[in-house]
Amino acid sequence: MKKLTAFLLLCLIVFASVFVPAKETKAEGAWPECADIVAEAGILIDADSGAILYDKNANQKMYPASITKIITAMVAIEKCSLDETVTFSEKAVTLEPGDATLGFVAGEQISLRDCLYGLLLYSANECANAIAEHVAGSYDEFAKLMNAYAKECGAINTNFTNPSGLFDANHYTTCYDMAQMSNHALKNSTYISIDGTTSYTIGATNKSSTPREIYHRHKMLFSTNEVYYEGAIGGKTGYLDEAGRTLVTFASKEGKTLISVVMKSTTEAVYSDTATLLDYGFNNFHSIKVADNETKFSTEASVFAGSFDLARIDTSSLVTIPSSIAFSDLTLEYNMVEDEDYFALLKYYYGSHYVGSAKLSIAKSTTESPYAPALPIEESSIALQLEDNIFINVKIFVLIIAIIVAVIVAISVLRRFDIEYHFIDFDTTRLKKKVNRFKERKYRNRSRKRF
Repeated sequence: MKKLTAFLLLCLIVFASVFVPAKETKAEGAWPECADIVAEAGILIDADSGAILYDKNANQKMYPASITKIITAMVAIEKCSLDETVTFSEKAVTLEPGDATLGFVAGEQISLRDCLYGLLLYSANECANAIAEHVAGSYDEFAKLMNAYAKECGAINTNFTNPSGLFDANHYTTCYDMAQMSNHALKNSTYISIDGTTSYTIGATNKSSTPREIYHRHKMLFSTNEVYYEGAIGGKTGYLDEAGRTLVTFASKEGKTLISVVMKSTTEAVYSDTATLLDYGFNNFHSIKVADNETKFSTEASVFAGSFDLARIDTSSLVTIPSSIAFSDLTLEYNMVEDEDYFALLKYYYGSHYVGSAKLSIAKSTTESPYAPALPIEESSIALQLEDNIFINVKIFVLIIAIIVAVIVAISVLRRFDIEYHFIDFDTTRLKKKVNRFKERKYRNRSRKRF
């Protein structure tokens, strides 16, 4: 019943949207302009709504360098306990010249927690290697877990081959994919508690009595640094000759959290590029709740007298839009999904800009669903009122859909019992004989009447 209800409700919404006259929106030029950045590619998204506020070559495949370690950390956090002991192998501590290292040696042991601090704050490559071996047994097997994580996050142009981000022609991602993966990391409390720490001390180990004090390499986190950014709460640096400077940054102000990703920037510009994007996002956009503003569809509790489930708009869903436009300026795209918690996703756009989405679930009453859409009631029928006073009779529409569903169900049942559509297996030869005899009798009767 739940699936059928969801199907009927979505059909009603989609059917209604077809008859809604095209609405004029403000010119797309109303989207705020952002100063150009030096980086070859960049993106800025709102962490809560997922809205893409800025995009420069965001779907171009690039080499990520050490921002790869965000994914390495997340796979480890999801697969293991932070108290597990990680042992550095000879292979793990064998590094290339110039690799970031904390000087761990073969056989040295630390907790996974300490290893993650070394990975995210100091970007130590032996920590990345040791984590991969600890979690999956080998770099190749760990890369499979990384790619699975990327896919779960919605990455579409990403392939990882190693845990540290060392150059490999087949190790690549995009700014868009990196933003999606970083957003998942940001929402993980364990990850952000580590990544948001500016300094940490790894104590004595079985191989060293000297504690290792480490500091975050992301300069925008330190108030004493000239590139400090007020509101920066975490991120990850990266560099390779082939990748240039790469940087992921999380920043939060006045309840709004943004994620900036820049790739193939320069040493001089990587932080100024990031500051440019963050300033642009904080100064020109605001987020609003979809449930408080969506008026295209509305409901009354009395419409189905409590006997029919109603669609509910998730009250936490947001869109992030420029300060100069209104919610009514947005266009809407419907997507039906298979999920236990909701049956459809409403995606909102301003021109070509994606600004957020809202989930539709089924609520059994309007008391449970304060934002459930309400259908205005006429005296003789239940109707959906659309723009320009166009009405659709909901009873008739639902009845038609119900009949269609019933026919589909009936056909499915008949097929299950191997019953053919013609229902009776006629003997065509006998049938032809009967038809011929009938024709002969009819001809004789006509002949008798003539004479």
